[in-house]
Amino acid sequence: MIPTTFRVDNKTRGAECGLGNNGDGGNSMKKMEKGISVNTSDEKRDIEEARPWVTLTDDLVWSISSYLNPLDYIHLRAVRRNYRSVIPLVNWRRFGPTRSLQTADLSPWLVFAKDNQAVYSFINPMHNDENYLMSIPELLKGSTIRFSKDGWLHLSKGYHRFFFYNPFTKAIIKLPDLPDDYSFRDCSVFAITNYGIDEVCIAFIKRGDERWIFGILDNVYLPPGKKDIAFEPTFNCPVFSGGAFYCLDLNGALGLFKLEENGITWDILSMVPWPTCGFIYKSYLVELEGKLLSVLLGHFGKWVRIFRLDMLAMVWVEVEDLGRHVVFISNTSCIATVVPTSGMENKIYFPRLQNDKVLFYSLDSGKYHSLDSGKHYGKGYSNWTENLRCSWIEPNWSETRQLSFDWS
Repeated sequence: MIPTTFRVDNKTRGAECGLGNNGDGGNSMKKMEKGISVNTSDEKRDIEEARPWVTLTDDLVWSISSYLNPLDYIHLRAVRRNYRSVIPLVNWRRFGPTRSLQTADLSPWLVFAKDNQAVYSFINPMHNDENYLMSIPELLKGSTIRFSKDGWLHLSKGYHRFFFYNPFTKAIIKLPDLPDDYSFRDCSVFAITNYGIDEVCIAFIKRGDERWIFGILDNVYLPPGKKDIAFEPTFNCPVFSGGAFYCLDLNGALGLFKLEENGITWDILSMVPWPTCGFIYKSYLVELEGKLLSVLLGHFGKWVRIFRLDMLAMVWVEVEDLGRHVVFISNTSCIATVVPTSGMENKIYFPRLQNDKVLFYSLDSGKYHSLDSGKHYGKGYSNWTENLRCSWIEPNWSETRQLSFDWS
């Protein structure tokens, strides 16, 4: 279950439990709702702000609720007190096919561990940085977030244990433990690190394999008319596109890992133009509508540059405007999408917080901002706290068939 804590003027207004599947028929959700307190002034203010909803009949409210994703369902229940009897807390597994479970109208949420890694905290930038809490299964306590994709987290525990985990449905897939001896086979999970001076170590595994595979490959790139440049893996995430894994190194070099019938290939394709504004402090790679974007940051984010890869000429072209798109970056996941609501366009959201507010950079203003009273923070984020083990995750309540939980 995901207890949802709504905050108004930095005060806890109430908590509901209903964004996850708890398998108890909704009993624990009902217990959570008993702790909700809404005073009379809050109730009157809600009605004032949501006047059109007052005229809806109970049947119409119920009909609307059947088409909402779990988060919007919770929000609808909060509009008026009597709506809570019309649309009660439920077990999402019992809903029909009209229920929107994998949502395109929600923004990614920032997720990170709290309370000694026994609880996950989710922050939703689309809804005024609302904060939701979720306890995690005992099996996964103490694990580290390594990657996120389509509502699933890739977790590691210790040096050898790996899992896929959907926090919205509680589904867990256990991967084979990482071995100490290697051989070569196909892959669908990919990891890379530096190895010696001129080599990288690549690990990969595909569904059905009983163990991980490792390869040691050359990592030197020779730019035209320049000296060799070694690929230097950094703490960011790869992108899987067109059947290949793309990686952006510390200096803006793009690496390509591909599995072919006659074996594996590793190539250094292109260099992002070195910024005239200074040293590259952080680099991120993200896919936007089939195209690769690189996001480069200066020291403490004092400058921000975005480039798009021209796949034909294999050169990077600078991007000055994202249009109706928004980008979310972190070390473990980078997501670019059409904005789900107005006000988020042409922005880059960071995994940095202050007073539970998410930091974002506006390409329109060229400055950093947060939703904390509309403040802006100039050029740089030195006073903002970064959680290195967080991730952006796309909410996904779609059920996975039980057979899919078996890695073999």
